[in-house]
Amino acid sequence: MRRQKSVRRKRVEGTVANGGPRSYNQSMIRLANYTKALDRLAALERDEEADREFDRVCAEVLGIDFGDLFDADVKRIDPTVSSAGIAAGVCRSLGYDIAISGSQTVTHWWGFSVLIVAKSEGIVPSDPALRAKRREAIEADDLLHADDPDEED
Repeated sequence: MRRQKSVRRKRVEGTVANGGPRSYNQSMIRLANYTKALDRLAALERDEEADREFDRVCAEVLGIDFGDLFDADVKRIDPTVSSAGIAAGVCRSLGYDIAISGSQTVTHWWGFSVLIVAKSEGIVPSDPALRAKRREAIEADDLLHADDPDEED
């Protein structure tokens, strides 16, 4: 009589933006389900409207936007999501699918990816009072560095 080997489920972990181990999320959120209007506006080159729609999707799906991040946060996360393919893998490991098809990602994939990593690291407080203080500090920092020649818009 042969014994069957018992197979244990391993917890798969990865490191994201030096934020420590993150577990792979089994319930995937497909951003393509939320970005149809954004895709349409981008295709029509209605940039201001597309930016507003991007912010709306971020608020609905992620609960944060770029107003919640210091420039230093974005610069630190950027190498982690340096290309669409890498970003898709990182986001997938965090429970978000930014792919539309095997080789195509949602419009504004980079922005979504940076915010997904930031959210997963927990750098934006969930407490409204702490979040408001963080936003004030970010606005002050932006004013202090508004004329920096190294900054890009």
